[in-house]
Amino acid sequence: MKDSQKTKLIRENKAQQQEGLCGYCKSPLEPYLTHLDHIIPKSHGGDNSEDNLISVCVMCNMKKGPSTIEEWIGRVHRDFMRAKREMEYNEIVLDSLREMLDKRKHCDIGDYDG
Repeated sequence: MKDSQKTKLIRENKAQQQEGLCGYCKSPLEPYLTHLDHIIPKSHGGDNSEDNLISVCVMCNMKKGPSTIEEWIGRVHRDFMRAKREMEYNEIVLDSLREMLDKRKHCDIGDYDG
């Protein structure tokens, strides 16, 4: 059996074992957009054994890259915290701007623009 045929068979078996879901984000796997990922990357001493392979969606495979799961978790956590801080900042700014607009609407100056 050729390597490409073996890889295809492993990919299909893993996807079936995972009930057609990405091993990381649990989204449904698209048949032609499914990747095999090394849980422990080869660059970190991982091998090509089936125990070290997982079927994943393209997005997760691209986001994880050659990282270990621990490294990826760290990046995802940092990104989440950054997005959370940005969202909190945006909420403060929106509240402040709404308050400014509300005060402006109640002002008797007429066509005041700023």
